[in-house]
Amino acid sequence: MNEELKNEEEVIASNDVESTPNEVKVKKPRRKKGDADGRINNDSFTSSIMQIEKDSLLSTDEIIEILKKAIRKAYLNYVYPETFKRDSTDPAKDLIDAEVSFERHFKEIKIYDIKIVTEESKIVDDAYQISEEEALQYSKKAKLGDKVKIPFDFSELPSKVARQSQIFFNNYLLDNSRQAITKVYSSQINGLIEGTVTRVEEGAEGGYKKIELSFGKASGNLLRKDLLPQDRFSINDKVLCYLQSVSNATNPPSLSVSRSNEKFVVKLLERAVPELEEGIVKIVAIARDPGKRTKIFVESTDKNIDPVGACIGPENSRIRAVLNELKGEKIDVLRYYENKALQIIEAMKPAIVTGLTCDEDFFDPNVHFNEIEQEKGYVFPDVTAVVMNGSTGVAIGLNGVNVRLASKITKTAISVLEADKAIEKAIDFKPVTAIKDMVKELYPDEVIEDKFANINATAPSIDYDEDEDFEDEIEANEDDVNKKEVSEVKVEQPVKKEETAPVKEEKEDASNNDEEEHITIVNKPKLGLSQLENILDNNKKKQTATKSYKKKVNKKKDEEEENYTPVENAMPIYTEDELKEMENDSTEEDYNDFDEDDYSEYDSDEYYDK
Repeated sequence: MNEELKNEEEVIASNDVESTPNEVKVKKPRRKKGDADGRINNDSFTSSIMQIEKDSLLSTDEIIEILKKAIRKAYLNYVYPETFKRDSTDPAKDLIDAEVSFERHFKEIKIYDIKIVTEESKIVDDAYQISEEEALQYSKKAKLGDKVKIPFDFSELPSKVARQSQIFFNNYLLDNSRQAITKVYSSQINGLIEGTVTRVEEGAEGGYKKIELSFGKASGNLLRKDLLPQDRFSINDKVLCYLQSVSNATNPPSLSVSRSNEKFVVKLLERAVPELEEGIVKIVAIARDPGKRTKIFVESTDKNIDPVGACIGPENSRIRAVLNELKGEKIDVLRYYENKALQIIEAMKPAIVTGLTCDEDFFDPNVHFNEIEQEKGYVFPDVTAVVMNGSTGVAIGLNGVNVRLASKITKTAISVLEADKAIEKAIDFKPVTAIKDMVKELYPDEVIEDKFANINATAPSIDYDEDEDFEDEIEANEDDVNKKEVSEVKVEQPVKKEETAPVKEEKEDASNNDEEEHITIVNKPKLGLSQLENILDNNKKKQTATKSYKKKVNKKKDEEEENYTPVENAMPIYTEDELKEMENDSTEEDYNDFDEDDYSEYDSDEYYDK
């Protein structure tokens, strides 16, 4: 009970009549004539209760009980002041009782003394005991051991009892209201809550020192550590926060809120992604540098649902809603792999890892890192991630944020090295493709993303706001692939004699118009990597078939090469005899006389990689 209540009790309390030793202590109630009659203005009373209900978050029944409790306490303090002193040790304090009731639909207040029916010879204190004979005056069915209610004349109470009742009521109401408000907001802990800015306090070095928020029946503060560097708010702005805890030490209760907490991003994602709320997709781990970047590992309990795609949403709609609230902070939604090596490679995105130095335990099925990482004294293993030349900046990130968060979320100490430097230093690392093959062999059930180890991917599939330098680098790699495709598609073919005249005529017409003959090669639009690979494979097969055909044609061409003379109607690059021989030898039998076994070595990728 607060000091105000204590002081009020001490003011009202008065000394009781001292009793002599061995004398039975009998408390006599103090009675004073007053002008109260217990009647209530029903309309005013009901209106006041409704307003209190609105302000306190308490129900009407709770408010009525608080009022009864306040009147009861004021009554007992007045009638038995010594017994109900704060520091009183009188055992009768727990036995003396009274009851307050509202009758005739809140039009009248009644007060009753509650007494126990006791044999007259055994009565010790008439403050809580009554004889059977006297009890029958109030209840015709009263018998020994029963409790009877004895009505008290409300008019005997002085006006100061009403004033004290009001003090008790306000104190009880404040305490119960604070508990009710705390209960309401406590149910929202670990969730999102929206407040209104009521005050902004600027910091000495720029930015905000503190932002005061109102949450309706509670208040809270966003300190500098709880804000994002890019947060800018004004009075009456709505601010979405993560509710960490509730304190009822103040009135109204104080809320501890944050926008820099890792769980703020988690709750934003859960609000945007139904699969997360339903538990189909789970967030396994998260690492965050507030305002800069967040990395999140996700997995799916349903093999038919892609966890990364579910978080991104159609046309990036789901992740965009989260990014808008974070005001520029980047999010990497990453597929979770149980294998530690794959975790590291995935966590380094948007950088593309081409190799990794791996601890032997990374490929030991008996080592469960998710368990040993929880042990006290666990030391992060050192790992070197080998990346493409020139992509160190992307791998490390601005001020080291990318590699730092990758280390945190995988619980490893990662260092970055370019491929040339790794080779120069003789670093013993495993290529990503080899790591993937080892994981598939050791863990057949591990589902690995198809684009996982592809160093020529057009862009990381899970970073939706990459650095511009990285995008330029990927685009340049794509151009190189396209150039290679064009050069390989250009294959020289034999020309039949009857086709030469029209070609020649077309050339003469072109010369008459003073136009230079040229061959235009139109490049195809940029394609996906898998499409490019299919095209290149098909072109290699075409090259093999062409070489087979040309080998047969050139047998006779070599024998008569010295006798070749220009023919008038031939194309400049062939003689007439040469074309004639080509036409005679270009039979259907020659085309069908192709033995794949003779050129099986050309079908190997190793041949073209020489």
